[in-house]
Amino acid sequence: MDLEKIKNLVELMEKGNLIELEVEEGKTKVFLKKYSREEDQENKKERSITEDTEEKELRLEEDLIELTSPMVGVIKLSNLKKESRINKGDVLYTVEAMKHKNEIRSDYEGIILDLYVDDNTPVEYGQKIFLIKKIK
Repeated sequence: MDLEKIKNLVELMEKGNLIELEVEEGKTKVFLKKYSREEDQENKKERSITEDTEEKELRLEEDLIELTSPMVGVIKLSNLKKESRINKGDVLYTVEAMKHKNEIRSDYEGIILDLYVDDNTPVEYGQKIFLIKKIK
């Protein structure tokens, strides 16, 4: 699904006064949610997304975690590569969607074992981004 179709979906939400919209096209699935102005103002100062652990990652083993994208957009990696060590609270990557930059921070201390995406490429909701080995 290209960016133009996503923009059209956003316009459809605006015109139809929809709060949520979910569209599936082939293997691509897009989920959009509209927040009230009050919620938007509260979130505007700090645009880091914190998703429920279950939505953000897939647990493979106790110490291996696959992080997934919480939204559709263009990913900007934070100079990370395989074998990079990460600390809790580090910015792992940014997803830019609709001219908003959303920082995704680490909930864990660990080592990146694998990168599934390239910098400055489009990502889908739920797409795998990193494989991390959690350090206890």
